[in-house]
Formats: sequence, C-alpha cells, structure tokens
Amino acid sequence: DGPRPRPANYYVWNRDFYFDTLLKDPAFKKLIKEEWQKLNVYDQLLNYFDETAKLLDRSQEINFRRWDILNIRVSVGGIPLGSYEKEVACDRQFFINHYNWLNGEISNY
Repeated sequence: DGPRPRPANYYVWNRDFYFDTLLKDPAFKKLIKEEWQKLNVYDQLLNYFDETAKLLDRSQEINFRRWDILNIRVSVGGIPLGSYEKEVACDRQFFINHYNWLNGEISNY
C-alpha cells in the first residue's frame, strides 16, 4: 500500500530477526563489509533487470491484453501505475534506492 517506489528500507521493518544478534559481533560485520566490497555487482544487476524486462515485453503485452489490470489496485503492489514500462521503472528505481541504502548501511560497519 502507499506511494511508489517504496522507501529504500521498506522491507526492513521488523527488527526481531536473528541477524540483529549477528550484527552485534564486530568480526561478523567486518566480514560482511569485506564480502560486500568484493561483490561489485551493481551494474550487472541493473543490466540483468533491464534484459529481463525486455525479455518479458511480449509476454506482458499478451498478459495485460488478457487481464486488463494495469490501472486496478490488486492485493499487493501499491498504487497501480498504468503501464508495464512505468511498473518496470518503479521497480528499477526501488532496486537502485534499496541498493544505495544497503551500500550506505554496510559502509558504516
């Protein structure tokens, strides 16, 4: 529910998970930071996102011709945006925001 794209920390709403205990350990946090810095997959993930959106383009046309729901609020997904392109752009922006937020959090470890 609500505006889109979601806030970058949208899925981090419940702080009662086991990783809270893990993140109290400085050695564990150091390992996370080191592994995160090695990954460097931002561009690869965005390319994969874009390639997958293109791959699904014909399928989405058939899907939304059959089920005309792009302007209808469904049980999940928030406010409908009215087109596949806008939905993809919104999801892509959420990914960028979330990645940047996560990168900022981990850089403080």
